[in-house]
Parts: sequence; structure tokens; C-alpha cells
Amino acid sequence: MWNKAGRSSIKVNVDASFCAETMLGATGAVARDDRGEFIVAATWFMPHVCTADSAKIHVVRNGIWLAQRIVQLAGNRI
Repeated sequence: MWNKAGRSSIKVNVDASFCAETMLGATGAVARDDRGEFIVAATWFMPHVCTADSAKIHVVRNGIWLAQRIVQLAGNRI
């Protein structure tokens, strides 16, 4: 079950997928504010993924990247 972010916060949720047969993967991230309102989302295709754990590492990195971009773009407004 999804829970809202804390008051005056932004929450970034991430997920990854991986297909061992094709060695393909994808990651996604979505950011929502403390009211649960959508802010931004992003997806990334990964054409060469060795393991599910590798996809998980990428999804964490991509979630951090999205959070950093939100801070950079919003500046002092958040």
C-alpha cells in the first residue's frame, strides 16, 4: 500500500523490471507531494542488464537523480 509523503515533503517511488532471457530492463520513478499530487515521473530503458540486482541498483540511482532534478528545478520553492 502506498503512503503519502510527510508534511511539506516530496516522495519519490521507484520500481525496476528485468528479463533474464533478453537481458533487458527498465526502471521508473514517480514523485508526489504531501497531498499525493503528481509532480513528475520518468522511465529509463536498460538494453544490457546482467541481473535483477543490477536493475535494482539502477533504479535507486535513477530515483536519486529524479529527486536531485526536482530540487534543482524548484530551488527555494520546496
